[in-house]
Amino acid sequence: MTTDIRRGSNRGLPAALHRLASAVLLMLSLVCCLPGIAASAAGYPSNVVTLVVPYPAGTATDTYARLFARKLESDFGQRVIVENRPGANGMNGAATIARAKPDGYTLLFTTSSTHTSVLGLYKAVPYDPIKDFTPVAILAAGSTLLVVRSDQNISNIPQLVAAAKANPGKLNIGFANASGQIAVEVLKKRAGIDVVGVPYRGTPQAMTDLLGGNLQLMVADIVTAGQYFDQGKLKPLAFFSKQRRAVLPDVATYHETIAPGVDLSFWYAVFAPPGTPKDVTDVLAKALRKALDDKEIQEHTAKVGTEIAWTGPDAFTPYLASEISRWDAVIKEAGIQKE
Repeated sequence: MTTDIRRGSNRGLPAALHRLASAVLLMLSLVCCLPGIAASAAGYPSNVVTLVVPYPAGTATDTYARLFARKLESDFGQRVIVENRPGANGMNGAATIARAKPDGYTLLFTTSSTHTSVLGLYKAVPYDPIKDFTPVAILAAGSTLLVVRSDQNISNIPQLVAAAKANPGKLNIGFANASGQIAVEVLKKRAGIDVVGVPYRGTPQAMTDLLGGNLQLMVADIVTAGQYFDQGKLKPLAFFSKQRRAVLPDVATYHETIAPGVDLSFWYAVFAPPGTPKDVTDVLAKALRKALDDKEIQEHTAKVGTEIAWTGPDAFTPYLASEISRWDAVIKEAGIQKE
């Protein structure tokens, strides 16, 4: 007897095949109902969440991440730990997230530098800043600043330019990330001076050398430098943002002095690995937004010269694209060649 299977007909199909087909359909229906497939965020988080910081312990980013970790831990009822993976201007830590499992348990807590300015400095960035990450949220925005040892006869940018022109190649400026390097190069280009940029693995190491006399100046953040202003060991020269900062309102900006139109402000953000389900990132974004309403976080944010600057998952990607373009224009104008 011949079995007719043309045009989807199952006339004459053996009973064993009927049973096999029914079993396959049952298995498919069960798979579709498995937790993590139909409802990826059900019960999330149910395990330890790790915030990877691509900079050393003790940096401003590390301090901020640990503060958020405590708030998220309280909200989630699960441990939230901070893991420092510094190196290569933050690219080492960022690259680990680009390759991490997309389940929401390993996240990147970083600054804009890893996703904007490094692109204009290096030929071989080990990730695509948009395709290789799932954006969760931008939390706050701020600016680093140029500082000088108090024993130097320099109290503002015009005096720095004069000192550099009188002593070409003699002034050393330490920096610890890509945006700091760019700030030094913009200074050299716009002011027409010869100063030496000295790269460091992290701001604490650069600060040690500055206070020890191995550097005259440094690109720093308020977290690292603020206490030394109070002690009279350092003087602030200029912020790199367009606007002055409320924490030090008398300190001028690059925009006001040597670099009209230049804005080197940064932001803090959280990214998840590529392919992280939207319902998981929505849970994370909601928790982060709630944390920004916490009094301790608000006070710390203001104390270190930053401001709350919330941008959620949906608006994050187009904003990131515009930021990449902004930094690219600054880098090209400064004449920086990729390494």
